[in-house]
Amino acid sequence: MDYLLSRSRELRLRTRLDFEDSSAFSEVKESLSPQSLFAVDDALEGLEAAVLRVMARREELRARATRSGLALRTVQVTVA
Repeated sequence: MDYLLSRSRELRLRTRLDFEDSSAFSEVKESLSPQSLFAVDDALEGLEAAVLRVMARREELRARATRSGLALRTVQVTVA
């Protein structure tokens, strides 16, 4: 089990830039049409924008709760 977990960590890509820098991106890129690449790029940009909006809203709510004296339990959210 530990071996599988360590291998999955090695294979996991942390960011979009990590993927684009990897050799896997070159292989995938060659097999897709330009229209597909643009559509995927647009969807990823939309997802990144949504994540940023959610993170900003979460910070606003956290600040509001702090000002009003409410205790918040922190939840770690990871975006890959």
